[in-house]
Amino acid sequence: MLRINLNWERPEVPEYKEEIHNPEKVFALLCYRGVYYAKWVYLNIFMEGSSWNLNNPRKDDTRTNT
Repeated sequence: MLRINLNWERPEVPEYKEEIHNPEKVFALLCYRGVYYAKWVYLNIFMEGSSWNLNNPRKDDTRTNT
């Protein structure tokens, strides 16, 4: 017979430590078009600005916007 025990208590959350919980770089396993690879990924370069919005670099270019 299969027995399943459920525990509804919340797990203990560890203290927040800046160097552990907010690393500058991590080792990531990535996949691109079916090819798997691993590399170091820097996380802080993506949030240099205050917004996730993408900007169009050619917005004011008169050669392309006629």
